[in-house]
Amino acid sequence: MADPHSTTRPHSTTPPHSTTPPPGTRCRIVATAIWLAALLGCSLGVLPEAWPVGSAAMFAFTADTATEYHLDGTSADGRAVPMPAAAFGVTTYELGRHLAEVTRPGTGFAGRRALADLAAWWNAHHPDRPVAAVTLRARIIEIRPGLPERRVTLMTWPGAP
Repeated sequence: MADPHSTTRPHSTTPPHSTTPPPGTRCRIVATAIWLAALLGCSLGVLPEAWPVGSAAMFAFTADTATEYHLDGTSADGRAVPMPAAAFGVTTYELGRHLAEVTRPGTGFAGRRALADLAAWWNAHHPDRPVAAVTLRARIIEIRPGLPERRVTLMTWPGAP
């Protein structure tokens, strides 16, 4: 009868504390080494525009201006109705990114359609302050010292198509 307190297994060919790695470990180590070498090679040899694998291009370019977008509404009787981003449930930055996308050169009617959609949403959620027209304005701030900021009207709705 075997001793119940024995640490050896009488019929086992494998030692109780094996130092053999689990299957596939060597393959994973080799794959990781190849991936790291490729990442290092791409970081050293790829243009910054290929950012996720190249140098950090997100910091490689400097902006000459910063743009803040503002929506101004006008009621049917001509009163100004402020339309802050928070009233749409987004941050000023989020609304600005959306407006910059829909008003970039070449969008034309799509930008006015976006303003019409914003006006419809506004009127549905703010029945006490409905708007009949929406104007998108931009405040363009020059980053270089000494240059004045500009305020421009980018688009109005309703407007000419």
